[in-house]
Amino acid sequence: MPTSALVYTSIRGNEEKVIEGTVSPEELRLVARVLRDTSFCSFRSSDRHGIPDEARPSVAIRYEDLDCRVQMWDGEFRDDENAKRGLAAVEDIGRAIEARAH
Repeated sequence: MPTSALVYTSIRGNEEKVIEGTVSPEELRLVARVLRDTSFCSFRSSDRHGIPDEARPSVAIRYEDLDCRVQMWDGEFRDDENAKRGLAAVEDIGRAIEARAH
């Protein structure tokens, strides 16, 4: 079965974790479908300042017709169901790749 290389980077505080692995075309299609269904690439952060220690997740994707970078405060992702769903799909595939690496 053909696979595609994927790099997933997680930064929490001063700890950066880079996970490289492979995913099947079907896994990529499933994530891409969620990102399309939620119009993920259209999300933009507000002008508000983050609260102390608030995370600011950033997702960059370049796959088929998806080519964007979305960076918003954690609360902005939590407050919008579609944004939360898109971020969860990306994080889920990152966790799956990490699990395969161990």
